[in-house]
Order: sequence, then structure tokens, then C-alpha cells
Amino acid sequence: MAYISFQPSDYFNVSIYTGTASSQTLTGVGFQPDLGWFKSRNATEGQAWFDSVRGANEAMYCNTTAAQTTRSSSVMSFDSDGYTLGGDGDTNAAYNYGSWSWKAGTTTGLSGGTITPSNYSFSATSGFSIVR
Repeated sequence: MAYISFQPSDYFNVSIYTGTASSQTLTGVGFQPDLGWFKSRNATEGQAWFDSVRGANEAMYCNTTAAQTTRSSSVMSFDSDGYTLGGDGDTNAAYNYGSWSWKAGTTTGLSGGTITPSNYSFSATSGFSIVR
């Protein structure tokens, strides 16, 4: 059996929660997320992605052809153990949700190559990165 020096839950976690249609804190992720994918489990709301590199409130949708859009009441912040959510339907209307969270975590030390990113977060350990 192969040995790894970390637990997968150090860099990835799944949360199931009930939306409140008003601001709430989603905790229990186990780390400060860098990427969150939010999907309603019982409504046809969009599947919204938010990442720490572009910033809270900047949404992308994997189920449409829409460009990035600002959603001022979706993910309000990336917190030490999850998220602060507004009341937006993408993340926190009165529905049941699933969210998938990934941690990259390092924002310094990227070097080499010919392209200089304007912002990034990466983890050499988990092999995951977000680069802008």
C-alpha cells in the first residue's frame, strides 16, 4: 500500500447543509477553502464555483456558458473553517445544498517559467493550484 504524508481531508472536504435565505456561517470544512463548488440538492439553482484567487462573490458556473459574474450575496468570505454565506440562491436560499471544498493554501514561492501570475494559490503536496 502506498503511503502519503497527509490525509485527503486536509485538502478536500464535502459539506451537506440547509440554506437559510439569510446570512449564515458554514463551518466544519476543516481548513480555509480556496475553491468551493456549491450545488442545490432540491432546486434548479446554478452550480456555482467560487475561489480565493478571484475573490469572494466572484462566481463561475459549470452548468452554463455564462462568464464570471459578481454575486454580492453568495460567498461573502473564505473563513478558517469554511465560509460566510449571504442569502443568494447559488449558495444559501431555503434549499438543501452540497458543497465541495478544496485547499491549495500557499500564496508565495512560485518561481520559474516565463509567465508571472497576478495571483495564485497552490499546494505542491496535494497537486492542486488556482492561478490567475
